[in-house]
Amino acid sequence: MKKQWKKIVPVVLAGSFLCGPFAEAATELTDKIYTNNIDPITSGSYSVSKGDVLLDASGYTGLPAYESSIINTMNGAVNININDGKTLTIKGYNNNPRPLNYHQGSALYAYQRGTLSGTMTFTGGNLIVSNEVTRTSHSSVFGLFADTGGKFDFKSDGDNKINLTVLVPMVGSMTADRHGIGLHNGELAFDGGNFLVKVDGDSVGSVNRRIGIEMAAGSNLDIKADNIWIEANEHALFIPATSGSSNPVARDVTNTAKFAADSIVLKGGTGITSTLETKFYKTKNFIEFTGETLIDAAVKGDSVFADIDGGRAIDVMATNITFNNKTTLLSENLTDLGTGPGYKHPVTGNWIDGYSLKAVSLEDSSTLVANDDLSISSNGGYYNTGLYVLKSLAQFNGKTDITMKNGVDSAKAVYVTSGANAVSKAEFNDDLAISLAGTRADYIAGIETASGGKVEVKKGLILNDNSDIYWAISSRGAKSQVDVNTSGSGTVQVIGDIGAANGGSIYMNLNNENSYLTATSYTSTSGATSKGKVNLDIANGAVWNMTGSSSVTELNLLEKGRINFMPPESHGAFKTLTVDGNYYGGGALYMNTVLADDDADTDKLIVKGNTSGETDLFVNNIGGGGVLTTDGIEIIQVAGQSDGMFTLKNRAVAGAYEYFLHKNKPDEENGSWYLRSELTPEPPITEPPVVIPPTVIVPPVVTPPPRPESKPDPIYRPEAGSYMANMAAANTLFNLRLEDREGRAENSSMWLRQVGSHTKFRDNSGQLRTSTNRYVIQGGGELFNTAFTASDRLGIGMMFGYGKANSHTDSTKSGYSSKGEVDGYSAGLYATWYQDANTLNGLYLDSWINYSWLDAQVNGEKLASESYDINGYSASLETGYRLPVYQGENGHVFITPQAQVIWNGLKADDHTESNGTRVKSGGSDNLQTRLGLKVSRDGVSDRDKGNDKLFSVYAEANWIYNSKQSDAYTSMDDVKVNMAGTRNVGELKLGTEGQLNKRLSLWSNVAQQLGGDGYSDTSVNLGD
Repeated sequence: MKKQWKKIVPVVLAGSFLCGPFAEAATELTDKIYTNNIDPITSGSYSVSKGDVLLDASGYTGLPAYESSIINTMNGAVNININDGKTLTIKGYNNNPRPLNYHQGSALYAYQRGTLSGTMTFTGGNLIVSNEVTRTSHSSVFGLFADTGGKFDFKSDGDNKINLTVLVPMVGSMTADRHGIGLHNGELAFDGGNFLVKVDGDSVGSVNRRIGIEMAAGSNLDIKADNIWIEANEHALFIPATSGSSNPVARDVTNTAKFAADSIVLKGGTGITSTLETKFYKTKNFIEFTGETLIDAAVKGDSVFADIDGGRAIDVMATNITFNNKTTLLSENLTDLGTGPGYKHPVTGNWIDGYSLKAVSLEDSSTLVANDDLSISSNGGYYNTGLYVLKSLAQFNGKTDITMKNGVDSAKAVYVTSGANAVSKAEFNDDLAISLAGTRADYIAGIETASGGKVEVKKGLILNDNSDIYWAISSRGAKSQVDVNTSGSGTVQVIGDIGAANGGSIYMNLNNENSYLTATSYTSTSGATSKGKVNLDIANGAVWNMTGSSSVTELNLLEKGRINFMPPESHGAFKTLTVDGNYYGGGALYMNTVLADDDADTDKLIVKGNTSGETDLFVNNIGGGGVLTTDGIEIIQVAGQSDGMFTLKNRAVAGAYEYFLHKNKPDEENGSWYLRSELTPEPPITEPPVVIPPTVIVPPVVTPPPRPESKPDPIYRPEAGSYMANMAAANTLFNLRLEDREGRAENSSMWLRQVGSHTKFRDNSGQLRTSTNRYVIQGGGELFNTAFTASDRLGIGMMFGYGKANSHTDSTKSGYSSKGEVDGYSAGLYATWYQDANTLNGLYLDSWINYSWLDAQVNGEKLASESYDINGYSASLETGYRLPVYQGENGHVFITPQAQVIWNGLKADDHTESNGTRVKSGGSDNLQTRLGLKVSRDGVSDRDKGNDKLFSVYAEANWIYNSKQSDAYTSMDDVKVNMAGTRNVGELKLGTEGQLNKRLSLWSNVAQQLGGDGYSDTSVNLGD
């Protein structure tokens, strides 16, 4: 058994030719069943080359005192070579309730006795190790155990890779400690194919002391495999102060574990657990994973109080863990005890508070480094935490995802806390994504730091899927800190409040158009004794949607950055943003206010420090009707040096008023900014001081009485002109007179006219100037005629029309403009009676009734388009008397006094603008009267006599009176803006008509109306 290996023996695996070293005198192992006595292998070289071998003590019936490990190193090194494709199965049996040593506690036991070697080596093939026990209680049972100086070395021989399977199954109802592999100042090295450790749970569902690999007291574990699978009912990997009840606690030692494989799986009630504390044991653990790694910690049992300890993927103290490849950490405890508020200890009777599930818990100078993408999922517990860092460091160099599910009292994705003279930090060097959608805990938080803990997210942060979140980011306690997007290259999307208190600080950099913060910010929280710091940089299209009154310490609103004060309709009251320090502007503020008097409700920016830079301001009116202000609505308050420039970029309109942004009060330069319904006044002319020679005796200065305060003029909106223009156009589009319709064709009753006109008017304040272009096409025909005498005639007909009007209003005060538009149709009936139908001399009566339905629109500059309807009836009654005053050979001259009354019953819908202004357009039920005199000449040339041709020219002058003027006003304060100059209007009209034959006549006229205050209307009418 002590001879050296000298011969090369060929082995075949899966059809390939392999070579491996074997000793000349290696003992060939054969099957062996142990029943009355266990005769262990204690040293030497062995081989498994002829077939599979089973060493089985599972049916042992001998005395417990003679129980033993099947292979151990009591007498020196053990070497076993297993040929390719061959399997060595070792089944141990340990039923001694208190084994004297690990000869009786493990199937394989490696340790150093004296100067003898404690190495147990397996080369190639397949090795299956199990250890079974039937007693209901037992101290410790292991599949493999390496004690002081002991080492397991699992090696491959070329392509003859060794595969190791360690099984510690449940047999009977035994509930004591069972372990797959135990190391106490021992070593295990594996370099091969598949590495499997599986420790089954008990029938009662307990997670008590079912451990995959346990190492302590300065042990080393080095596994290089194709696949690694370690599964246990409690801990997959456990590092306590000691391994095995008979071993002493080790101090000042280092435990090292390395896992390298294509696939690494640790599965158990907990994943990795270390209970060492540096201050007591001065021990350090180093664990490294190379390869795609899954740590799956889940507790399913619900029968004993120990169940509430499970579900943590990583729970370590004084341990450094490195993940070099993609890693997934799963944590779950949904048991009744694990999610309950607590329980009474079955032994002590003391009340134990609810379980804190921590998917990853790093304490006592631990370090976690992830060099690739890593994801954490934490599901359950009464208190649920994804990443918990206490006096430790976590560094994530790849992308990190943290998913929180369930939890009862609380659910926190990241919690970092420290203490005196300690450093505790979580550092995310790439993007961090946190999902809280799966939890409805009473208290939900994204990132929290306390007592000096620090979190740095160097790139992006996504935290936006739970509207019930209490804190998205919180930092409490001196030197506590959360920094987000310190590189400025990440995308930040956060929904949830942020807050710092008691010396804590938050820095957030929103630096691209896809970044946003939807939150209220606090620099003091409930129960805080001092303030914290919140510094925000917002730039390059990023947005802060401010959901409540907020406070920050420093605010840099840089180029294209934006702060939206969320409107009170959806997020409570108006909001105040307080900057305790300085404000630098370069972006835009979107604020809400009730555009009313000085005391109106409004969002507000308060800067206690200094302001600088240039900021665009957009104001949204919330139901304000507009009034004439005095000092104005204070919207930006500056306590320090007010060097910043704020510019109103949209139109602040309410009712008929236009508001403008002013710096300072009218009579005080206080550096604050106000919205006033007036323009900035011209600076006063300052007279130079009077210099009095010192030798002159100055008489007492008599102070003149103060000048009476002049009330500023309100600034009206140009949209008022558009509303007026629309109503005025609607009232006149389809108005007509007899001469606009009636030709002389005796054998045709069809007619068609087209009208184009241009109107100019002002409002009664003189600020608004409007011009309107109208076009009408209207036609009709006689349906019925009759006579009452031999000479009279009554004709009744029907008419239809289409009209369109476009207007443009300019404000001479604000410089803003507005456009109006009306278009629609009309249909009506008319009736005309002539006293003398042949000559048309004498009396005539003409009447019509019309119905119009029109679409109206107002488009204010920088305002939303407004649409509404104008519908209604209009009617006319006209009369005149034509008198011949001259008769010549080729023509006759007539004068015709005329009178007409037109009633307009068109009404515009009451309309509420998108800014809240309620608009009513007046002018309905207007009575327009016209009195005039027409002079005409009918004649024909000598050449056209007898050809049924007749040509007329005429001129007429009219006085037009309107009982009402078209107006537009808001219903809040009945602020009316009226058309000016339309009450009394003079008109001069020139026209001509030509009867070409009895069937066809053409006519046209040009009219010019003039009123007061610059009112004018020019129209051209063509008909046939």
